[in-house]
Amino acid sequence: MRTVPRTYPLMLSLLLVAAAACGDNRSAAEHPAECVHPTSGMTITTDTTLCGGTFALAAGTTGAALTIDADNITLRCLDTVIEGAQQFGTVEAPTVGVSIGAHRAVTIRGCTIRSYRYGVTANGATDVSLSSLHLDDNFTDPAADWVQDTVKGGGIRFDGVTGGKVVDSTFARNWNGIELRGGTRDIKVKHNVADHCSNTGATLVDAHDNVFEDNDLSYAVRGALVFPTKWYGVDTKDSAAVIVDAGSTGNAFRRNNMTYGGDGIFVRAVIGACATDNVFADNDTSFSPHNAIESWCDRNQFIGNTASNSHYGIWLGGSDEAVVRDNIVDKNVVDGISIQIAEDRHTVIENNQVTHSGRVGILLTGREYQAWQSLNFWANRLANSSHILVQNNQLSGNRYHDIFVTATTGLVLASNCGEANAEPKIELGRDTVLVTQVGHCGDAADAIAPQVALVSPGRQTAGQAFTLQTSIATPGVPALTSYSWLVQPSGLAFPSLTAPTAVLGKLRDGAAQESITIARPGLYDVDVAVDNGKLASLVHVQVPVVSTGTLAGQTATDWQFVCDSFSTCTTSSDDAADAGLGDSSVHVRTDAPYAFRMVTPATRSLAIAPGTVDYLGFFLRSTNTNGDGWQGNQPIVIVKTTNGETRYVPSALLLSRGLGEWVYVEVPLVGDGGWTRTGPELGTIERVSIVTDTYGFEPIELWIDGLSFYR
Repeated sequence: MRTVPRTYPLMLSLLLVAAAACGDNRSAAEHPAECVHPTSGMTITTDTTLCGGTFALAAGTTGAALTIDADNITLRCLDTVIEGAQQFGTVEAPTVGVSIGAHRAVTIRGCTIRSYRYGVTANGATDVSLSSLHLDDNFTDPAADWVQDTVKGGGIRFDGVTGGKVVDSTFARNWNGIELRGGTRDIKVKHNVADHCSNTGATLVDAHDNVFEDNDLSYAVRGALVFPTKWYGVDTKDSAAVIVDAGSTGNAFRRNNMTYGGDGIFVRAVIGACATDNVFADNDTSFSPHNAIESWCDRNQFIGNTASNSHYGIWLGGSDEAVVRDNIVDKNVVDGISIQIAEDRHTVIENNQVTHSGRVGILLTGREYQAWQSLNFWANRLANSSHILVQNNQLSGNRYHDIFVTATTGLVLASNCGEANAEPKIELGRDTVLVTQVGHCGDAADAIAPQVALVSPGRQTAGQAFTLQTSIATPGVPALTSYSWLVQPSGLAFPSLTAPTAVLGKLRDGAAQESITIARPGLYDVDVAVDNGKLASLVHVQVPVVSTGTLAGQTATDWQFVCDSFSTCTTSSDDAADAGLGDSSVHVRTDAPYAFRMVTPATRSLAIAPGTVDYLGFFLRSTNTNGDGWQGNQPIVIVKTTNGETRYVPSALLLSRGLGEWVYVEVPLVGDGGWTRTGPELGTIERVSIVTDTYGFEPIELWIDGLSFYR
């Protein structure tokens, strides 16, 4: 048996004395022999170890209690608690516990920081590593109403940070647990607890390629709620476990606990452009008073999540090219999966378990069916719901229908199963056209979906024939059985409040190559669904079709730009290369608040005789970062003639909410087709004004191409 040397008690005493000097009960071998006591306004420029104890530190002149102001710095705390001046940091001043400047390779470990506006901030830094931190109980405001992003604060805030990690830390009981903003990218956020925050567990604003894995972001909810008696359908002020906004792209969320949030996941364009191309996989988003998952943005993927016991399971209005796969959606009060109110195109819903919904398992429509509205309701607006694949889903116990569809064009239903492995309860209601049904329950068990590619034909001219061509994308998969083609006008909404007639619609009787002539100018979705009798796949391209009529305003020098609401604004324009229609488009950037006009030509020199043209059309793209978006239905078009100004207002908003796609705007000069015309009869046409109007003062960008008059 090994014996302890007689000097052991003395050695132990010396170690304990040394540890006590730095407030730590670990051995001297685990930390440097010296530690420092933090002081208010301290600037750290070398590796530093803070002594143990609780230190009440006011923010210095920079707003931070401690500031790291050098590269390659490690700040370590030995049971150190740094406290701000007020509990929960409710002061309006942006006080910060530790601030990191634009430096490289900064590490902070083991600190407890509380009662500041933010526990830790970093601005412009690179390779920041935060671990084993306790940044609980900084700013919070559980009583706040609808504030969107006007209130900020919480655990950590990164602005323009590139690379790094946030691991094994806690951010509980804050306003926001974790904020990634201003171009922050490539941050690994893992194994943290940011629960019971009053706004969000995590907020992403213009954040890209970040990874959130195995975090607890639960109970991010605000409002007068009591679970479960006063819970479902109660206003939660847009609180959520995770909010992804302002053009955030490429982020991945895996295996996170997002339960009991106002929403579990909320992907949106409230404070900036739409957040696109993000992946949410294997998260638990259940028990939301509102939506377990809510998305209004394109090309996001929701795979393998649990979205149960909520008011709605998965709500995807305004989510083009979404992927909804392998999710468990059970016991939701209203719908399991609900797509309504805004456009939804090219979406795939497959391999989900959607069960025990209080109304409908899967609801698809370009109209609107809120929780308080019956399925006989018919909303007086229409969004573009088209080219949707619903296949191999398990649907049972849903109250009225397993699948309910209205106001949708080009739906593919393949091998879905209902109760007891029978066929599902499907209601194809009003204005549901071009529906392809493939296979039966059980057919998908050993099937592989076929894959093809669709070649973009590029820009075409109205009235001229061209060819649509597919090719096998994955050699070796089972042979294709059929092609279902859909070619129709693209766009978010239709001014006439009726879906346009498809230019081409073939249900399983199409070929791999189709010849087509599109008579009218516009932007067209070209979609094809291929199937092998059991499963199907979707592919699509957009095709601009240009007019042969009278062109105007083709370069930036042809346009005049006017701030209607204020006497001055800053506006710049150029000929942009991202037209997608030709060599260039006219691109304008402006900080004009409210109404803004683009006028062409400034010389009033069009001289188009009355009665010689019937339509004005143009391609338009927009970016609007204002929090409340566009003010009213837009764009408004004003045609100036020798008889005065004639004004055209659409019956629907034709522009996108955030970072926009190209749309085609066609104005019937007689004022029908969903356009309200006011003003005199047209004389000789002299010039055109295109008017947009925002709710705020943030800059907007507009691209315009192919403006023309035609019959």
